[in-house]
Amino acid sequence: EMVVPLGKSLLTRYTIKPASLSKAGVTFESSDESVATVNRQGYVKGIALGQCELTIRSKRDPSVSAVLPLRCMP
Repeated sequence: EMVVPLGKSLLTRYTIKPASLSKAGVTFESSDESVATVNRQGYVKGIALGQCELTIRSKRDPSVSAVLPLRCMP
């Protein structure tokens, strides 16, 4: 679980396996942008108190992905 303080930004840390997929990069997506937003570089910003999910997906093979629970706290 990733915990983001309200109004603050944190960089998402991740590892892609197999490593051959990491060269193509990843995309990031928040399941609820009213709770938290994420930019192309993986910085997550807490917008409102609550919970959502952050999806990290390989650009080379979109079937390779991970979902990270995210909580925005005061």
